[in-house]
Amino acid sequence: MKHNSSIYVISLHPVFNKELVPRFESFDNEHSSYLYKSLLLNQVELTNKLFDKSNIFFCFDINDREFLNDNLGSVQSIDFIDTNWDNMLKRLFEKYFQRFNNNIIIFSNSIGITENDLTNALNLLSIEDEAFVLGKSINNNLSFIGFNSFNQDIFEDADLLNLNYNTLLNRVVKFELFVHVLDNFMLIKNIDDFKELYDRLSKKESFAYCSQEIHERFTNLFIEYKDLLK
Repeated sequence: MKHNSSIYVISLHPVFNKELVPRFESFDNEHSSYLYKSLLLNQVELTNKLFDKSNIFFCFDINDREFLNDNLGSVQSIDFIDTNWDNMLKRLFEKYFQRFNNNIIIFSNSIGITENDLTNALNLLSIEDEAFVLGKSINNNLSFIGFNSFNQDIFEDADLLNLNYNTLLNRVVKFELFVHVLDNFMLIKNIDDFKELYDRLSKKESFAYCSQEIHERFTNLFIEYKDLLK
């Protein structure tokens, strides 16, 4: 089934290649990879609920090509990209963006996004005028972005790799388009985010965006690094 919308889950660094995975705080490589994979698997479960509304693509760092595992069996479309910001956008535009009316990029280190959130974002983009959606995390980062017209001028800034909400907002508002902000998500970048993840997953509301299986994966990390949660 062909849709006029597409969702991309994008990793900006290796996840499965344990030698090249960026270490998360004081985690070792093994557990850093486990954290990033857990976040990614949560995105797999989320996007599986949206097959009837959007095309779904997973884009991994090229250094992960030989290291994917069986947990991604339900992922139908996988691409490997150079995660240099400019090269990545150029490839995504040429291969994907221009084929679909509405495009949403979810950054793989995000969590807290529900099916309803993405459905809402797709609806906000489904207008004739140019529109942009910012998925703001609680720590002023970006969990996802969406647009119905790709404007290269908005994105040509390497600082966007930091996924800072204010950086992108200040660029977006310079253009004549409808800007929508959805918020209260998480982007797991540092130990404070890890602590917030621990706190949020202890609440029953978290099952709206994180299954029991993924909860258990995170619980393993919380036990392993319990001293960091104090």
